[in-house]
Amino acid sequence: LELYRKRQELEESLAIQNQLNDHLKTTVNKLNAAKSQVEDAYQQIQSDLDLAREFQQTILPNLEDPHFLKIAVRYYPFHGHVSGDIYDMSMTREGDFNNFIGDAMGHGVAAAFMTMITQMVLDNIPPHLPTNEILSQLNTLLNSRETGLHMTGVFLRVTSEGHLSI
Repeated sequence: LELYRKRQELEESLAIQNQLNDHLKTTVNKLNAAKSQVEDAYQQIQSDLDLAREFQQTILPNLEDPHFLKIAVRYYPFHGHVSGDIYDMSMTREGDFNNFIGDAMGHGVAAAFMTMITQMVLDNIPPHLPTNEILSQLNTLLNSRETGLHMTGVFLRVTSEGHLSI
């Protein structure tokens, strides 16, 4: 009788162990599936960030040096993908050099979108306007978008005679 009871306890113990093993296998399978989903989502985010970086790079201006000024540009996003920093360079019809340097509030994709909006707005403001008028129009147009984001920047103009207005 004692042997029979021990055998029954052992069988119950084995049954519980089998249930625990089955549960463990199921849990491991679910964790592996979740890990795979996270890895896929991460790859998609990386791909989207790479695309955003490429797009942001294409809207940055290319400009040959004005004959009266040497300029150089080096643009490296802080996190390697997108940035909330922006610059814009243009020449006026009078031959003056305009430059805007700005920094969007925050980091990452939201700040990068703000820089892209800023770049598009700047492209639609006549570059020959006085610097304060350019900033005023930029401010008005950016505020009209109600993004909740902010841009801090400086606009400067250098004339071919060497006069600087900021």
